[in-house]
Amino acid sequence: MRHRCGAAQRTTAREAFGPCIGMRYQMTITAPSPVVDSSEDAFRRLRALRDRVMEGVLADDPAYLEGRRDYDDALARLRVQMREDLRGRGGGGCRDGRA
Repeated sequence: MRHRCGAAQRTTAREAFGPCIGMRYQMTITAPSPVVDSSEDAFRRLRALRDRVMEGVLADDPAYLEGRRDYDDALARLRVQMREDLRGRGGGGCRDGRA
């Protein structure tokens, strides 16, 4: 089910997503490659979910539910990568080669 999404709703969705962009850049310069890869996947899926909301997709719509499930799965994978990195099993240094 979709409804017409007004300019105010689109702006709200865009603004709510804004802080994610800064965190994305922080992750790419501080995290090891496996964490960055998982972070990028989660970011893209969250952005796709935001876009669905901006198109007027409602929370009970199958398209929203699928996007939410995709994002939740990607976020779970990111958490696993982050925990492995914190335990010292991340398998890689920082993206610029620093340990």
